[in-house]
Amino acid sequence: MPLSMRVLALLALLFSASVASAADPVSESWQKKTRANIQRLERGEHAAALKVANGVVRDMFYRLGPGTTETQSFSIALTHKALALAGLGRKDEALWNWHIALNLYPGLAKTDLSKFGEAGKLLLANTELRKRDDVQRIVEGQTPANVTAPVLKKRVTPTYPEAAWQFGVSGITVVEVLVDRDGNIRSPLVLKALPAPTITYATLEALRQWKFEPGRLDGQPVDMVFNLTVNFTRR
Repeated sequence: MPLSMRVLALLALLFSASVASAADPVSESWQKKTRANIQRLERGEHAAALKVANGVVRDMFYRLGPGTTETQSFSIALTHKALALAGLGRKDEALWNWHIALNLYPGLAKTDLSKFGEAGKLLLANTELRKRDDVQRIVEGQTPANVTAPVLKKRVTPTYPEAAWQFGVSGITVVEVLVDRDGNIRSPLVLKALPAPTITYATLEALRQWKFEPGRLDGQPVDMVFNLTVNFTRR
């Protein structure tokens, strides 16, 4: 079966209420919660769905190691969280979680989310991870004299996921972000990822809390695309 067909088949399975239970008790628990949450999201019970999705994401964060199946499963959990947030009108948070899921598993952009109503429409209208071409880009060694790069004011160290550490996953993650004119980070695009999906999640959740003095063009604050590197070292 071609890759694109396998992706669509997997997504149809994972977003179906008839998804099969896994033999592993922990995975089976996640599957049961996922099936129940699909129904909550379809009924518009977004507050309840968010509570469950948060629990699944948190549990997966501490237990998942590297692997394709692990990445797909974690991406699905984040998509459910994004749908719940969108249904509650928390657009910025919804899109942040949705874009993490898309960074991990781009095939999600092909999923039909129409059965989730306006929440699904919001996500599908925002599947593009690349930033606008009209923003200022900072390239090392090529910054024009009239451009001032963003300056970091607040740094939050990401949590090293326990299972990823136990599996020996280490190295750097590189993320292209938009530092907006208010000094906040938006539109993350992972350029270099480590094999454990939870490390990408930990990186982006930490970066979201970073604050910058915004970049400037001719002295005026502007949106700037900036690359950030986070190092995960096993000690």
